[in-house]
Amino acid sequence: MTTGDSQDPATGASAESAAIWTVPYSASAHWALFLPTVLIALLYGLAWLILYLAGLGDSDLARLCLVVFVVAPPLIGAYALFRYETIGLTLAEGRLLVNSGGFGADIREIPLNEVRAVTVKRGLVGRLVDMGTVRIETGSGRDVVVPGLAAPQTVVRAVTAITKPTGAST
Repeated sequence: MTTGDSQDPATGASAESAAIWTVPYSASAHWALFLPTVLIALLYGLAWLILYLAGLGDSDLARLCLVVFVVAPPLIGAYALFRYETIGLTLAEGRLLVNSGGFGADIREIPLNEVRAVTVKRGLVGRLVDMGTVRIETGSGRDVVVPGLAAPQTVVRAVTAITKPTGAST
């Protein structure tokens, strides 16, 4: 086989380096980002319904519940959808591409050789629905936090597997 035959035509990298660095792994946001929207709609809608059935449908409290029920869920839901669509992490070609869900195109690229540690933080709801915040510590001091990822332990395993020294025994 000649050198030209062992190169990836898309990237120009050798087949050996492509096999080492190309890891088809991607993590995305978890559906639980929508839980606050659902809970607010249920609680305020239920509160209004109870007040209405109790004959207090024209009270100030009932009006407040109705306004919150009508206005808050679409606004919070739109923000949750934005976060859901923008949060992500991709591991490929020797680097991590991280979008922590902020406004603007805030995609950070971290070379895998800079990754020092990957940790997960979860609360009670995160444990129940398999969601968490992944923190990537780098040698350059550019630590990155990615909140709301689905299956965060899988992210840790994938990054650890590819960044572990090849000569190390397990």
